[in-house]
Amino acid sequence: PIDIRRLNAADPDFARHLDHLLSWESVSDDGVNQRVLEIIKAVRERGDAALVELTQRFDGLEVASMADLILPRERLELALTRISPAQRQALEAAAERVRLYHERQKQDSWTYTEADGTVLGQKVTPLDRAGLYVPGGKASYPSSVLMNAIPAKVAGVPEVVMVVPTPRGEINELVLAAACIAGVDRVFTIGGAQAVAALAYGTESVPPVDKIVGPGNIYVATAKRHVFGKVGIDMIAGPSEILVVCDGQTDPDWIAMDLFSQAEHDEDAQSILVSPDAAFLDRVAESISRLLPTLERSEIARASLQGRGALIQVADMQQAIDVANRIAPEHLELSVADPDAWLPQIRHAGAIFMGRYTAEALGDYCAGPNHVLPTSGTARFSSPLGVYDFQKRSSIINCSAEGASELGKVASVLARGESLTAHARSAEYRIKRMRLRLFCLATRPVGNASPIPPAAIDHFLRREGRMSKFWSPFVKELVPYVPGEQPKLTNLVKLNTNENPYGPSPKALAAMQAELTDNLRLYPDPNGERLKRAVADYYHVRPDQVFVGNGSDEVLAHVFHGLFQHGKPLLFPDVTYSFYPVYCALYGIAYEAIALDDKFQIEVADYARPNGGIIFPNPNAPTGCLLPLEVIERLLQKNADSVVVVDEAYIDFGGESAIALVDRYPNLLVTQTLSKSRSLAGLRVGLAVGHPDLIEALERIKNSFNSYPLDRIAIAGAAAAFEDRAYFEQTCQQVIASREAVTVAMQELGFEVLPSAANFIFARHPQRDAAALAAGLREHGVIVRHFKQGRIEQFLRISIGAPEQNQALLDALKHIG
Repeated sequence: PIDIRRLNAADPDFARHLDHLLSWESVSDDGVNQRVLEIIKAVRERGDAALVELTQRFDGLEVASMADLILPRERLELALTRISPAQRQALEAAAERVRLYHERQKQDSWTYTEADGTVLGQKVTPLDRAGLYVPGGKASYPSSVLMNAIPAKVAGVPEVVMVVPTPRGEINELVLAAACIAGVDRVFTIGGAQAVAALAYGTESVPPVDKIVGPGNIYVATAKRHVFGKVGIDMIAGPSEILVVCDGQTDPDWIAMDLFSQAEHDEDAQSILVSPDAAFLDRVAESISRLLPTLERSEIARASLQGRGALIQVADMQQAIDVANRIAPEHLELSVADPDAWLPQIRHAGAIFMGRYTAEALGDYCAGPNHVLPTSGTARFSSPLGVYDFQKRSSIINCSAEGASELGKVASVLARGESLTAHARSAEYRIKRMRLRLFCLATRPVGNASPIPPAAIDHFLRREGRMSKFWSPFVKELVPYVPGEQPKLTNLVKLNTNENPYGPSPKALAAMQAELTDNLRLYPDPNGERLKRAVADYYHVRPDQVFVGNGSDEVLAHVFHGLFQHGKPLLFPDVTYSFYPVYCALYGIAYEAIALDDKFQIEVADYARPNGGIIFPNPNAPTGCLLPLEVIERLLQKNADSVVVVDEAYIDFGGESAIALVDRYPNLLVTQTLSKSRSLAGLRVGLAVGHPDLIEALERIKNSFNSYPLDRIAIAGAAAAFEDRAYFEQTCQQVIASREAVTVAMQELGFEVLPSAANFIFARHPQRDAAALAAGLREHGVIVRHFKQGRIEQFLRISIGAPEQNQALLDALKHIG
């Protein structure tokens, strides 16, 4: 019987024993390392002469010159005639399967065009020359030739150079025949560290290669370590490994022979069986003892099994999979009834052999996938050799003038943050309109940033021809708000501006039509009392708690003017309505943008400020995420000295309005717009509801700036829209139903869609670039919004349109894949 290690995952010391079992260091000793360095130095300095001398010394060959170490193509073709017909047929069948499998790994170059015309992409190019090391002498590894040379040729490598030692003149015809079938271009009968050095640095006869692949002894592995960096290498392979996970129902003789298939490689090879069935482990142990003497390499297999083999008992199949992932084996056999059920849980393995009939040996020779695999646990981060190892990828960046201008603004800020001013200036030269946030902060530094001298701003703007001598310093620093794209082509489906697809109510249209009479010669009501009453009736508040203005933009402007106090904090989320920082720049207000959590919600504790100020907490735009009322109430309670402004532009599409809280909290101001739910974006009507003291402050500001913020048509149409409750609620429900249907459809296409309480959805695809998706949709006639901001740059904001528009969106997404 053979003494093979038995482990039990239930033992307290199992982890330590497993670590000891798996430990293997591919580190050369000082002697090997020094000899390899000397060999590399000799080849670099003396080229062919060193190769001839070292081949004479290590391979026992009497060769006069390098010409004696070169095999012409005719010699490879001769080998094909010397092997048996059965051997040739087997080589050709295996080569064809390997080639077909690797053809599927080929990568193509690709590009995509962004909306502004910038082209980004990737150019895939094969290596110019690859080097293949093949062990020689009595060892016969034709399969290694196929597995290394064929992926290189499939990748498009023009020249594959093979080195194979022929100690004492022993040439393996199978290896040369495999080289002929695989398309190897040049063969040199050299080996060891000197062959690796020749491939890396080149000699008079051996051309330098770009990458060296193929197995070898400790001298070859050490040499590959030293030349890595000058050339690429595939990997530093350790001893061969197999891990069999079995449920106890496979023939134990089959399992024993699968373990032998790796143990016979060498004494350091590792064969492990994991099973929850203790009796089955006993049966396999008996099969090992009975069958081992029948092997031709029984002594090597015995040493391997006794030194590094193990039979491991686990509690159940789940623990068996956990152990497999811990080991991350080169070869993993799932010898179980339903391997597909367990496959999703396998995270680390070089190759996975599924079911009772799939012996690992099939993968070594002819299944098709590559048998060059990561060993010693490196499957945690490495992959099998493949076509991609013989291709390199170059990034393609071709900026349009507009793209360079927009990207230059981002690059400038980041480069100056790293104190790399040449980088920043290089990017800034391409900026069309100098509207960088950096200059907005010129007189309002944040943190430790130093203000930019006004003279520097003047110099830049005058140099670029973008500043009139009549401009005030105030105007020079403004960064205007840029709304979503307004496509001019009428055949495009516009889903980027959150407009309601259903139009105003009939009552609103009739009310506006009625004003198109002699009434237009009269000034409108400066206070919009009819509209205030309609809003008050709808929300069950008093008219003196309502403020109306020319769009939510004007309402927010009056909030900044009327309620901000210098020295007090102004806070809003880092992902929010993009007009907030614009207003801060407009009015010289320093602010703090507080990060939302990973679900785009606020943390109330981040907003607790004892000295008062203004807080804009709602993350509804642009993500669509709603701030629950209980969160708003906690925020109000913790910030009794601050004005909390809740922007409810989309509240009618989900959730309960915070207007329900205004009577209880004098520091709450709720803003809304009629652009979304009531389909009156063209009228530009906004409102605010809050304590009369807050409303009075806004009225004072309004009357100082604009005595007539709303015209007669806007007041009449907006009031009627509030009064026509049935139509308004019906169209909102239609939008909500469409939103849910589009959400489900996009999730089925693989998108992650955030929960939305708006008339849009916020979505991303885990495998697709958002900018590329937006560009692809535009090519198919659909416009969506892509935000070029760090946290949300992989998201698209998609407005909910009419059913035919939504279908056009889904059709386009399916078409672009």
